[in-house]
Amino acid sequence: MNLVNPIVHKPKRHAARRILALISTVLTLAACDRPQPIAALDIYREYPPGKELFELSNGVNEFDLLHVDGFYYMFHHDFNALHTSVRRAATLDSLVNAPDFDVLPGLYPTAIYDGGLWHAWVYDGAHTVHYTASNWSGPYTKADTIDIFAASDWSVRKNPLDGQYYASYKDGRTGLAMLERARSPNGPWNALGRVFPADKVANWYSAEQADPYIFFYHGRAYLAFAGWGGRSFKVADGEQVIGIVELESKTYHAKQIATRLIRPTQPWQQRGGGRKIFNPEFIEATDHRPKIVYAVNPSGSNIQAGWGYVDLDRIVERKGG
Repeated sequence: MNLVNPIVHKPKRHAARRILALISTVLTLAACDRPQPIAALDIYREYPPGKELFELSNGVNEFDLLHVDGFYYMFHHDFNALHTSVRRAATLDSLVNAPDFDVLPGLYPTAIYDGGLWHAWVYDGAHTVHYTASNWSGPYTKADTIDIFAASDWSVRKNPLDGQYYASYKDGRTGLAMLERARSPNGPWNALGRVFPADKVANWYSAEQADPYIFFYHGRAYLAFAGWGGRSFKVADGEQVIGIVELESKTYHAKQIATRLIRPTQPWQQRGGGRKIFNPEFIEATDHRPKIVYAVNPSGSNIQAGWGYVDLDRIVERKGG
C-alpha cells in the first residue's frame, strides 16, 4: 500500500487552510477595532433622544455654531428680530449668559473662519447675502450676493480632504435640500443638485428637507436636516424631526434613505403644544464629545425654549459588529 501521498499532502492542505483562517481572523479583528462610521445611525434608536443644553427667553431660532481657537461662537436670530447677532464664550454652557453683538441685517445665519477672515451669510427674504469681517463681532462688509433665488437655510463648511467649500441649502420653492460647491468662500458656486434623488426620499421628509447642514467627519461627508412629511406646515398638524444621511464621495447625493436621528418626544421638546425640532449642527471640540446640536422652538415668540443635543461618539466610536 502506498501511504506517501496521504502522509505528505494532507498536512500541507491543512496548513494552508489554517493560514487563510488566521489571515481572515486578523482582518476581521482589525476591521472591528476601527471606529464605525456615522452611516450606521439606525443603531441610535437604542439610545435616549438627547438632553437640553440651555434656554433663551425667546427661544433659539436659526443659528450657526463654531469652535475657533478655544472659543464657541453662536450666530443666531430670534423671533423678535430681523437681524443676526453673535455671541462668544469659552464653553457651550456659558453661551447662555454671553452678551450679543448685532452684526448682520438678515436671517438664517451661517459662518466660517477662514484664512484670518470671518465669512457670514444671511437671508434677506429673497437671496442669501455674503459678508466678511476681520473680527468676529464686526463690522461686517457686504462681499457678494448668492445668485440663486429662494436659496434659504444656507450653510457653508470646508472639506478638509479636497480644500473646497460646500454649501447646503433649502430651495424655498420646493422645500428640497440642495448643494453647491466652490473653490473659495467668495465663489463662484457650482450646482451639485438635489441631495435626495427620488428613490432616496421617505415619507417623513417628503414635504420639506429644512435646514440642511453638510459636515465632514472621519473622511466622509454627511447631511443633517429637519424633515417634515405632513401636507400642512402648522406645528399642531405634524411633526418635524432631525434626520441624517451619508453622502456619496463623488456626487454628494444621498447614499441611502436617511435615518431619523431625533424625534420630539420629550416634554421640553414640545413647549407651546408643538412637535418641532430643527437646525441640526455638528460640533466637535476637545472639551466635549462630538455632538449634533439642534434648536427646539415651536414656531412662536416668547416661548421659553432652547437647544437640544445628542452625543455622537457612542455611535461613531462604537467598536465591533
